[in-house]
Amino acid sequence: MCVLENIEARFRKVTGYEGDLSQYPLSESKGFATDKGKAKDFAEVFTPPHIIDGMLESIPNYLGLKNLDLCAGHGQFTVRMLRKFSQVKGFDVLKYLKAKHFLAELQLESCYKLLWVFGTGINLAIGDALQLKTLPHNWKGIWLYVEKAMIWVNITNIVKSEIQVCLKADLDMFGYDGELEKSFVAMIEGLKSRLNQVAKEPKMELERLINIPAGRELLKDWVRTVATEQEENWQDVKTPEWVAKEMVQCIPDLKTRSRFLVLFNVELLEALVKEGVSVSKITFGSDSALEEAMAQGMYKRIKTFPIGRTFDEMKKALEGKAGQYDVVLSNPPYQIKDGGAKASARPIYHEIVKHVIDFLKPQFVCMITPSRWMVCGKGLGDYRARMLKDTKIQLIVDFPGTFDVFADIGGIAGGVSFFLWNRDRDPKEVLCSFNGIDRNIGDFDVLVRNNTSAQIIKKVLAKHTGTFCNAIVLPRKPFGLTTDFKGWVPEGTAGAVRCYIPKKDGLVKWIDSNVFTDSHGVLGKWKVYTPRAGWGGNAYKGGAQTVISQIFVGEKLSVCLETYLVAGSFNTKKEAENYAEYMRTKFYRFLLSLRTITQDTTRECFTWVPDLGNYANPVTDADLFAHFGLTKKEIDHINSTIKEI
Repeated sequence: MCVLENIEARFRKVTGYEGDLSQYPLSESKGFATDKGKAKDFAEVFTPPHIIDGMLESIPNYLGLKNLDLCAGHGQFTVRMLRKFSQVKGFDVLKYLKAKHFLAELQLESCYKLLWVFGTGINLAIGDALQLKTLPHNWKGIWLYVEKAMIWVNITNIVKSEIQVCLKADLDMFGYDGELEKSFVAMIEGLKSRLNQVAKEPKMELERLINIPAGRELLKDWVRTVATEQEENWQDVKTPEWVAKEMVQCIPDLKTRSRFLVLFNVELLEALVKEGVSVSKITFGSDSALEEAMAQGMYKRIKTFPIGRTFDEMKKALEGKAGQYDVVLSNPPYQIKDGGAKASARPIYHEIVKHVIDFLKPQFVCMITPSRWMVCGKGLGDYRARMLKDTKIQLIVDFPGTFDVFADIGGIAGGVSFFLWNRDRDPKEVLCSFNGIDRNIGDFDVLVRNNTSAQIIKKVLAKHTGTFCNAIVLPRKPFGLTTDFKGWVPEGTAGAVRCYIPKKDGLVKWIDSNVFTDSHGVLGKWKVYTPRAGWGGNAYKGGAQTVISQIFVGEKLSVCLETYLVAGSFNTKKEAENYAEYMRTKFYRFLLSLRTITQDTTRECFTWVPDLGNYANPVTDADLFAHFGLTKKEIDHINSTIKEI
């Protein structure tokens, strides 16, 4: 199939057109199905091919000219134009589309179809047709109009990274996918929203910067860099204005401080200025050329310097600045890629916090970071221990919900929090204001994020003198079987053992007895299984949670993939069933939740759940509340935190 035939086949696919497009000109043709909603809202209709041919025939000698398909829709004018030009010997479709042909379209769904039909090598302006006159002279590629900044941005590289279209490939090798169209639309809308926020959300009167010629050029260049390279900013998460205001206002005697350093975030700079801090007292370390230019354009007396885009570059940029600042404020980068599987990443914010405190030695540090450090997190154990014993931490404001602060970027699993560190705090002051309540955050090896919850766990630990359930929960991969294990055998195979798999895959399959290990000696016992992936920070939106929802008893001679934890193993079925009922109590799941901040439920999460030892009889929440002497307030707290299952 030649390129033009491939284009026409793709066009028929996205439009549903059933007529013949291989002839030119057509004397008659079928019409197109019309989206009535778009026809009403945007006056969107599709001109029949034979009408298009008649229009094209009325235009003399335009093959060598630059041609614009305005309000291109799905590209019907372009398709017919290509068929007309194909009658000229030596006509090269791809060369023409790249060098001489231009399309303009506002609707993102139609833009995706244009890119799918004609390939990503086309020249496409996405935006208001009335603004085409402001495009750069001799523009090529794929451009997006940003309303708030009133500029066009080259997004060719982004689009090509999202869509790989080979016009020379057979149509069957690259099927049209409505879900990919939705993904493309969401991606462009997100990019457009972000670029508009650059112009609007910091509320720094961007118009004044645009009116400065040098600032205007810097703005345009930077926005284009963001659009084509995407990694210009090391930290590209906008701090909401209300959070920036709270962080700034927690600094004691704010206006009496004389030396401020803001790292990464123009929003924190703006919050300082709004609270009456003189610009001459502020230094701004930025990883963004745009934000630095905005700051310089708005505040003539501000001192700025580039902070770099890696931790090593940041440390180098801060060399020679120790002891120069009274206050440091930041929303630092949260993580960096670590080269692991599936775009694995590791935290970096804790390294930045430690470096600012230890190297710069300011009087006050206020930073907002993910809250995972309080309970878990890759490589955060030492940092957690340091923070919990540091009595210079004067205040912590915690937002436990995934979407409490950064909903516009999809949330932060486990929530976020900001802290105030005071170098000169009286050593006798050991209590930290945690969400408005003074308490010793170092009472436990993890930070209990709710003050009533802290009271409850103190009672439980004081009352229970035996072991805890982390001692009876088996480690990850209890039988050495990974989630991607595929060595199944038919049911009834001699020596085959029942294996529990994800519920969505059928829950049970069978395996040979020689493909797993029983290093914990539980194969011959009744077992209680629960998924390793619990409710997790990703699901937490506030309100009551189940924490774990699937709990079931597995018979003797059963095993499981690493999808499940073996939460307990017993000699009798009755004991296993009673332990499973214990797990279903709100009391059990509440204590489990205190050490569970992400969706990964590990053995360590069960460290505060008492092992009752004797499971000959069932136990209820009422029994447990009474045994541990919980007050009505504490019981109400558990009931409002944990759902029935």
